[in-house]
Amino acid sequence: MKMANGLLITVWLLFMGYKAVTITPDPYDFEAQSLRALTMILLFVQLIGWAFSFSKPFVTFCFMLASTVVSILYVLGGESQYLLMAFITIIFAILSLAAHSEVKKNKLNAKKQTKQSA
Repeated sequence: MKMANGLLITVWLLFMGYKAVTITPDPYDFEAQSLRALTMILLFVQLIGWAFSFSKPFVTFCFMLASTVVSILYVLGGESQYLLMAFITIIFAILSLAAHSEVKKNKLNAKKQTKQSA
């Protein structure tokens, strides 16, 4: 589960990062520039979370949850573009939580096996 989650987040960050970097709004349009900056900040937070997706999925869950909350706040503030980003990020947060429970279960099974073999 953590491999699938990490790979899906990788694809998401590659596509969204490419889109955020290559789209250049009008330099005099403050609203477009600020939306681009906020998107880059959210993607950076998700990138930090992605770094932990293979080793500590719960940390990824926390970063994705924080990114979701910020995206939802933007939506409530009138920026409806962030609704899809919030939805996809909450899916990644749920996947990260599932990967965390899988890692926890594997650790418990490993402890049981070492106790049985000893």
